[in-house]
Amino acid sequence: MNAGGRAMKASDMTMGAACRSAVVGLAAVVALAATAFNAYAGKNAGGYLVFYTNDSVVYTSDDEPYAGKSGVTCPEDTQFPCPPYDGNNCSANKSIVQAAASSTKTNDYVVWWLLAGWPEETCPRLAALQFGIQYDPAKVSINSSGTDADFELTTARNGNDWPAPGSGTALTWNSPRTSHLKEVYWFTGYVYAEAATFSVAIHPAGNSWPVFGDDDTPAGLDEIGNGYGGTPNVNFLPVLGLAGSLDGNNGDITPTRRQTWGGVKALYGR
Repeated sequence: MNAGGRAMKASDMTMGAACRSAVVGLAAVVALAATAFNAYAGKNAGGYLVFYTNDSVVYTSDDEPYAGKSGVTCPEDTQFPCPPYDGNNCSANKSIVQAAASSTKTNDYVVWWLLAGWPEETCPRLAALQFGIQYDPAKVSINSSGTDADFELTTARNGNDWPAPGSGTALTWNSPRTSHLKEVYWFTGYVYAEAATFSVAIHPAGNSWPVFGDDDTPAGLDEIGNGYGGTPNVNFLPVLGLAGSLDGNNGDITPTRRQTWGGVKALYGR
């Protein structure tokens, strides 16, 4: 279950229908973590993760949770069959996000979001996600975090619980999400004066590369950032720059392939 923009965690489970629902979610995320490198390619191929932050957003606990408040997401795609993508053109939002992977705030609270995105010629069905995080706790102190996912299973690193450096999380949604630019997590943190970074990293369960899962049975799993930017067999994970760090990097998330609708249909065997 999800309440107030936060997913049900394993520690939140109670008896009854809610418990049974959570157990189903738990089984899904455990399978996701355990089989990330053994499953066939899924519907989320070509997907990536990116950071977004905006220094005009002033942190206040009254605004929590921050799920759904980035203002840069794209609507769910309801077109069937897909492609073509029927939502508003995502290019403008992707351009905003691509240029907003850094913050200049120091000795202050910063709010940032992690988003999942796909090229518009694809048909994502996001049902699960796993990833880890990495940062220097002497430079960044995480204050709060959350997700709109329906279930979350976190994994500690060296005895330090999520969202500690090196820890990871696995998420599931009860119904697949089809947006081509969607929030998957939000964080707030106090950033000290020294330049710092906050990065997506491998998941500590088996040192697994971050992956998306779809709603097939068994789930199709796709490595995040694999073939990123149109280059085969190249992985890319985003980096958020904090306190004026010049190392923030969302890569190139603008569309890299233009072709006719006939060409797209041929690509998907339709």
